[in-house]
Order: sequence, then structure tokens, then C-alpha cells
Amino acid sequence: MQFLFDSRNVVYKNPFGAVRVNQPVDFLFPLKYDGAVYGISLIVKKYTGEVVNIPMLPKEYTNGFGGYSTQLILSEEGIYFYCFEVYTTDGNFSVGRGKGGEAVAGSGKDWQLTVYDGYPNAAHPLHGGVIYHIFADRFRKGETDRKPDKKYRMKDWNELPEVEDPDGVFRADDFFGGNAEGIIEKLDYIKSLGVNAIYLSPIFESSSNHRYDTGDYFKIDGLFADEDTFKKLIEESKKRGIIIIIDGVFNHTGADSKYFNKNGRYPSLGAYQSRDSEYYDWFNFKKFPDKYDCWWGIEVVPTLNKSNPKVSQFIRD
Repeated sequence: MQFLFDSRNVVYKNPFGAVRVNQPVDFLFPLKYDGAVYGISLIVKKYTGEVVNIPMLPKEYTNGFGGYSTQLILSEEGIYFYCFEVYTTDGNFSVGRGKGGEAVAGSGKDWQLTVYDGYPNAAHPLHGGVIYHIFADRFRKGETDRKPDKKYRMKDWNELPEVEDPDGVFRADDFFGGNAEGIIEKLDYIKSLGVNAIYLSPIFESSSNHRYDTGDYFKIDGLFADEDTFKKLIEESKKRGIIIIIDGVFNHTGADSKYFNKNGRYPSLGAYQSRDSEYYDWFNFKKFPDKYDCWWGIEVVPTLNKSNPKVSQFIRD
């Protein structure tokens, strides 16, 4: 059995990405199967737990693939999930999402569909504007006398980054030293491109160059900036009509963080170190301390227990 469906290709799901309430979503599901197929359904799972089975209609396709199509319209905002059910003379097959968004039989997860209410606020200064994304460690290294307060494995600016370490683990702990000073130096150039906002990759203290494994939500990474320099970046950007957007990572923290503290870097008692830690129930341990929920199975980024009121309050406040 072969499938062509890919959620990231508008040939098979149109439009791409999130949709508005009552906006039609067109699905095309081509497949090739040696046996007889007598039906395919789009299975939509609402965030409320309700499951809706939508039969798809046959549609002519080429290259030995048979096509099935349907249109989905959701009248309520929320997070939805969907998969496909294939009915054949040999039995039924569930088809879900592979790692790249492609269709796989049996072992795939559900695709996600976000439905939002209404249009963006046209009065917002970013409406119709241009956002420039900066990967903080690699944009530009400006001159500074600042001494970061932790050890980094620094590389020359023109060296290649490491994809994985010799043991096969991707630690992303090689730093190139991109900083706020470097961005300030290039603000006039960025403005000349017609940019209205700079979207910064995470800038808070972290053990990795991408900084998605937050170590401390209240401390700017010393390699990137101190508070005065970051304030200067905001002020100089504002003078040029540029908004600064900071990427906040609230799905998970770093294992090497004040909250989890797997490596004992911080003086706080982390969740990994003791069940008596104030942060212990911020995480979901399957077997304490080494088995825990983490993002895509990557152990350096333990997942936050967002159903915990203490966690949600921490993020909100």
C-alpha cells in the first residue's frame, strides 16, 4: 500500500497550516493498493473528545493511484486532530502522520489542525508587515567587553557547526558568539529591507547554541547580552520602527536548568535530583529519575507538566 498524502503540500491539504473558523479545508488522499478498496474516511477528533467519521468521495487520479477527496469545515475554534481510515477486502487500515508530515500506515500519529476565530487585527502595527528571523548565536558577533558567567565551547566564526557528536548525540553545545551588539550594528541594514519586526530565537540562559533548552527564564544568556545591552537593542530598534519579538519556550525546559538540574550546574534543588524539589511535579516522571517525558524523546529537553496549576501560573505570571 502506497500513499501520497502530505499535510505540508497544498495539493493534498489546502490551505496549508492553521485555518479560520468556517474556512473550507480540501483534502485529497491518493493511494495505490493491490487489493480492493471500498472506502476511505477522514477521521476528525475534536479537542472535546468527540470523533467524527467523514466518508471521502472517489476522485480520478493518475499513475496507478486512486484518489479520494472531501472538504472539511469546522465551526468552532480549537485544536483538532485527524487521520484516515482505509477500508479494504483485507481489513481496515489506519493511516497517520510520519515525522515529516507524510502519510504512514499503522504506526503514525494524528495530524494536528488549528482552527482560530476571525482575522488578525488590521490595526496592529505588524499587520501586513515583514518579520526578520534572527538565530541569535549566528547572526553577527559584535565587539563587547562582556564576560559571560559560564564556560562555552567556542568556535571560530567561519568554522562549521557540529550536527552531532562522535557518540551520535546532538548536543548543539558549540557556540559562535552572535550577540545583541552585532544586531545593533546591523539595524540600519535590516531596516533597509523593509523590516517591521525582528523575531529572535530564544535568548535566555541555556547550554545549547539554539537555546530552546531554557536554563533560567529570568536570565538573558550572558554570551548574547546583559540587560543594559538588550534594552539598548530594543531602544535602537524602536527608533527605526522595528518591534522586537522574543521566542519563549514554555513546552519544555532544559535538563541542564535550575528547574530540572540534571547536571547539578545550578544551586537550586532540581526535579531530577529529588522528589522533594519544588519543581518535581513540574515534570512527568515515568521512572524516577531517568525516565521522563521529553520533547520528541530528546532527553535534554524534559517536557513541562502544563496541566499543573503551578506551571501554568508560572508561565502566565
